[in-house]
Amino acid sequence: MAVKSIGYARESTVEGIRDILSVIEGKVNNFSFDSSSNILAAINADNVGLAKDVSVKNMYTSHILSTSISLANTGTAAKWMNVLSSASSVPFTGLYTIVIALSAATTVKLDVTVGTVTYSYYLNDGNALSADSWYAFDIPLNEGDLINVEVNVPAGTTVSGVLRVFGKR
Repeated sequence: MAVKSIGYARESTVEGIRDILSVIEGKVNNFSFDSSSNILAAINADNVGLAKDVSVKNMYTSHILSTSISLANTGTAAKWMNVLSSASSVPFTGLYTIVIALSAATTVKLDVTVGTVTYSYYLNDGNALSADSWYAFDIPLNEGDLINVEVNVPAGTTVSGVLRVFGKR
C-alpha cells in the first residue's frame, strides 16, 4: 500500500461552508473557527442546503456522496475505521472536493483503489483535524477509481460527523 500526504485544507464554521464550496479551484483559504458553538450539534446532515447552493452556483457537476458518520471503537487501542461500508466508485475524471467535519480531533486518510492497488492519502499532512470544524480537500480523481475515507478512532470513543463529496469535471 502506497502512502502519500495531502496538506491543503480549508477550515470553517457552519456559516462559512458555502464560502468553502465557492472557492476557485486550486485556491486554498483558511477560515477561523467559532469555538463558541458545537458545529455538529448545529448540523442536520439532511438539510445543510449544500445541494441547492451547488446547483445554483453551477460550480460542481455532481454531488456524489453524502453520509453521516458514526464510528464506535470499543477497543483499548485507537484503530482506523472506514466511513463507508464499501468503497464508492468515482463517476468521472475531475477535481473532487471532500468536505468533512468530525466530533473529535483525529487523523483522516483517503483510500483510493486503482485497479488492484490501494493508495492511502493522509489528509492535512497527517495532522489531526480539529474537532467540530469543517475541512475541505481538493483531490483529482479518475473515473472508475474506488474511494473510501478512514478515520483513526481513539480507544473507547465514538466519532461522529458528516462527509460530503462533490465532483467537478
